[in-house]
Amino acid sequence: MAAIVLAVQFPIWGFGFQARGYELYALTQWAAFVLLFDYISTGRKKYLVLNSIFCIIGYITIPSFLYFHVAQVLFMSLYQAVQKRFDMMFWKYQVVTVLFVFFFYLPAICFSGAEALLHNKYVSPSTAAPAEFFHQAMYFFRTYIEYCFSNSALSHSFLSLTLFLLPILLLFSKKRWMGIFFIILVASFVAMVFLMKTYPFHRSLVGQFAIILTIVIVAIYQVLDKIRPHYLKIVFPVLMGLLAAYFLWIGPSGMANNLYFDDARPSYAAFNKSLDSLPKGTVVGCSD
Repeated sequence: MAAIVLAVQFPIWGFGFQARGYELYALTQWAAFVLLFDYISTGRKKYLVLNSIFCIIGYITIPSFLYFHVAQVLFMSLYQAVQKRFDMMFWKYQVVTVLFVFFFYLPAICFSGAEALLHNKYVSPSTAAPAEFFHQAMYFFRTYIEYCFSNSALSHSFLSLTLFLLPILLLFSKKRWMGIFFIILVASFVAMVFLMKTYPFHRSLVGQFAIILTIVIVAIYQVLDKIRPHYLKIVFPVLMGLLAAYFLWIGPSGMANNLYFDDARPSYAAFNKSLDSLPKGTVVGCSD
């Protein structure tokens, strides 16, 4: 039932209908997250190797994978500090990841210049005054949370905020490191938004949203296990079923407008009309 909840999360199934790479992007982050905790629990090198591979694929898919990778590095820095152990193997594979990504993008940098990568319209700092940018960012942070939980602001914003804050309870359980990862994932993203003075598209965070929902589900399980362990096998599947049904009910109601925060139907209709006017076998190239 937990897997069904993850599958019907609005951005996951919404972009699942589109071959734009966001599902692959989400998969790389989800895999890197799982493999990181597999490495922590076992110490086996193969999980680090796979984690590095998925990080590389994530960067190749969309460079904003940086948001997740920064959180991973900060988390492992804290983990090693608490454990009082410098993990050379972990850092070796982080260097391998960074070098591979650098050389992958090097031809593009040489051809278009670093400005094209570092100062394009998607990452250029906002021209808004600090106070204005702060208010804009607060609005975007709220919509990020709602987007994560299938745009539940269409009914009750309180539900989104409650679910979002649940992982904090993991700090008081056996899964406290997962709770710490959640806090670092969110805090590092907020810090990068203010440092870069720009906020990414919601769809650029589809992987983080999937991870956050996963951690929320773990938190629900841990809370139930603490409160009513004898009824866990009954209550947990029921709650997951209700949550999945809620996501399926609330998500499609805003599909056309909320996937991109714009009504995509006129654009799709115009695009299909243009394609229909072309002779069969015509090769079409598209660019942004």
